[in-house]
Amino acid sequence: MAGGASIAVNSVAVDSQFNVYAGDDYSHVTKLDSNGKQVWQWTALAPVLSVGVDSNFNVYASDYSNYVTKLDSNGKQVWQWTAPDSVHSVAVDSQFNVYAGDASGQVTKLDSTGKQVWQWKAPNFVHSVAVDSQFNVYVSDNSNYVTKLDSTGKQVWQWKAPSVVYSVAVDSKFNVYAGDKSNYVTKLQTANQ
Repeated sequence: MAGGASIAVNSVAVDSQFNVYAGDDYSHVTKLDSNGKQVWQWTALAPVLSVGVDSNFNVYASDYSNYVTKLDSNGKQVWQWTAPDSVHSVAVDSQFNVYAGDASGQVTKLDSTGKQVWQWKAPNFVHSVAVDSQFNVYVSDNSNYVTKLDSTGKQVWQWKAPSVVYSVAVDSKFNVYAGDKSNYVTKLQTANQ
């Protein structure tokens, strides 16, 4: 896999020691070291759509079979949670809470043990979720919206993009970046919002 994958890689994440985690269409999550050598590989029940990694090197994987799975640093399953639909994006915060956005439009916050904390309903299919250092969550959906939720899952604001936003990210100053179907990346300056 290091030199080039022969299958579609749907998601990658990198940890603080430069290990890379890749989720692919063959239902694998593969950990590569900083030199690109395979460390371990775990197999999900369906193609892996999104991967995330926390500061303790635990890995979170979502797949087409509606599961979010937490793996320890050795690739062993810790817990598994079932979503209402296929989870297309996962994010993890500094307290090891996990955020899952699914095809039914649900965004779910799970605690570090995989228990549901809250759930919020987006207008449509969720493409991407991101979380900032204050535990605010940013969601993009198939209705062209980017929505900010506070740490309790309450909507703070909503911005409408010119087209479907496939990916959303947030920086350390709380600026939000939205990549859309029209080939634009839009920066939303939201530090005071």
